[in-house]
Amino acid sequence: MSSKIAYSYVRFSSVQQQHGASLARQQEKVSKWLVRNPEYVLSKLTFEDLGRSGFSGEHLENAFGRLLAAVETGAIASGSKILIEAIDRAGRLEPFDMLPILSKIVKAGVSLVSLDDDIEFDRASVNSNHLFLLVAKVQQAYQYSDTLSGRVKDAYSRKRKKAAEGGGVTRRTPL
Repeated sequence: MSSKIAYSYVRFSSVQQQHGASLARQQEKVSKWLVRNPEYVLSKLTFEDLGRSGFSGEHLENAFGRLLAAVETGAIASGSKILIEAIDRAGRLEPFDMLPILSKIVKAGVSLVSLDDDIEFDRASVNSNHLFLLVAKVQQAYQYSDTLSGRVKDAYSRKRKKAAEGGGVTRRTPL
């Protein structure tokens, strides 16, 4: 009997996170899932968006876009699993944009496994009780990033105003 195939998708938003534990943490979660699911082997084809925003959609032009193309062409076959730390790693786009993207994966017979809570989103689970959960996770991811974006914009606006008034500036300032 041949092994089933799992694919890893790893993403973090900023280059500064490369120096933290984000990559190692996500890879460790993939490894632990594989130990619990020995019938699966990790594909050598992995997808990593290191320092790519899931809020702006930048990841769609990079590794996540390649992952979607692999699902659409059948290179990632039905019955395979995509392992992600959490649904928000797949993207933080507006729900009306993000849900159709995730739906394409599930409709192709490929499961999304959210490693932070071990929930598998496949056609059967989404048609039963996981649809509301998926929608909630996508909404939560977008709202978090939207709120954070607003806070950052406000902080830079205040710094610009302070600089224009002759006040001191901090190390991180807008140009």
